[in-house]
Parts: sequence; C-alpha cells; structure tokens
Amino acid sequence: MAVLSISAAARATGIHRVTIQKHIKSGKLSVSRDAVGKPVVDVAELIRVYGPLKSDGSTDSSSQVQPKQQEATSSETALVALVKQLEAAHEREEWLKRQLEAEQERSRELERRLLPPGDSSREESSPVASANPPQGAKSGDWEKWLFWGVIVALVLAVAVLFFRKILPGLAQG
Repeated sequence: MAVLSISAAARATGIHRVTIQKHIKSGKLSVSRDAVGKPVVDVAELIRVYGPLKSDGSTDSSSQVQPKQQEATSSETALVALVKQLEAAHEREEWLKRQLEAEQERSRELERRLLPPGDSSREESSPVASANPPQGAKSGDWEKWLFWGVIVALVLAVAVLFFRKILPGLAQG
C-alpha cells in the first residue's frame, strides 16, 4: 500500500494542500497515520477521489521515471499488500458464513420449540421450506383467525360488561 504525506499528495494530484486537508475534514478523502503519527493518504484513495495522478508526489517532478529496482520493489510491496487484503477478505467471508449458519440453526431451534409436537408440516433439511406455508393453507389464514378471535373476545367482554350493568338495574326495577 503506497502512501503519501499531505504535501506529497498535493504535488501528486496538482491540488492545493489546504483543499486536500478540507476534503479530509469533510470525509471526502480518508486518511491514516504513519508510524510516527503523521497523516498519510493512500495513493488508491487519491486516485478514487481525484482521478489519475499528475506526478508521483516526489519533490522533483522532472524525474518521473523511477529506476527498475524501485519499481519492482514497489510492485512487490503492492502485491504483498493485496494478498494480505485478499486473505483478510476470505477470513471475513468465512466468519460471516459461520455467523449465518449459527443464526439459521438458532432459527430452526426456535421453530422446533414453537411448533407443536408431531407437526410435520415442514421439512427439516430445507431452510426455505420454513418460509413457505403448509400445503392447503394460505399465508394469511392465521392472521384471519387471530383477527376474528380478538373480535369475538372483545364482543364477549363488552357483552359481559353490558349485562353486569343492565341486569342488576332490571332486577331492581
């Protein structure tokens, strides 16, 4: 990963150093710190934000051609950095796969706990089968039963309250 100081980044992009600092503060351009704690900008980040670089960021812009050994070393360094990034991405992918599998197992366990015993309406092997309703049942059936159950319960509660108020009054009169 090739990094440049703020001043070298300004020379490489042809943009004023103050403008680059404003872009860093606004979040348009990301910055990291070197071993000493000074801010440095990745060359890839400069290319992402500003497009192709005008120079390599060195103070002598007339010597644009680097010696072959330095070029090979920087290419090897970049390759090693890319390999490390790829390995880290693979590790993240494996971690995410494990997390997904654990969540799917938790979901299956909750389904086993919530479904009545002996309910064979879904296949254990397929996680997609749990999202599909059983054959013969429509996806909104339970919602209708719940709605009408709540309505019946409310009607019964109102009727009980009504008869408690009216019947004692009728019995006295």
